[in-house]
Amino acid sequence: MAACMSKHRHANHRCGQLTMVALDYWAAAIPVTCDPWPLSPTGEVEALRAGRRTYQIRHWGVRHRNAYRIAGNPPGPRTTVLAEHRCGEVIPETWRQPPPRKPTTNNTQEVPF
Repeated sequence: MAACMSKHRHANHRCGQLTMVALDYWAAAIPVTCDPWPLSPTGEVEALRAGRRTYQIRHWGVRHRNAYRIAGNPPGPRTTVLAEHRCGEVIPETWRQPPPRKPTTNNTQEVPF
């Protein structure tokens, strides 16, 4: 997940689940509560089909994703997309982005000192 920014905070919601609260900048800075797991492209489609809004993390908060913002800009390593939180409904593992792979280094050189 993207590094924490000053515009949002992580907390346990009243239902006990971990959530992220951020400001929806374009909607008069209304607080938005999202589940903190980045979505895969398929996960975003499933979240939208389930009636959840999706948001992209930006440097100033989050931005609601509509058809124009989704097209040609799928979730991935450079585009972190989160789903709106719903109490009692956990984001399925199949909706989440896989964790980033650790780079494989085949460095056989010894340190010169």
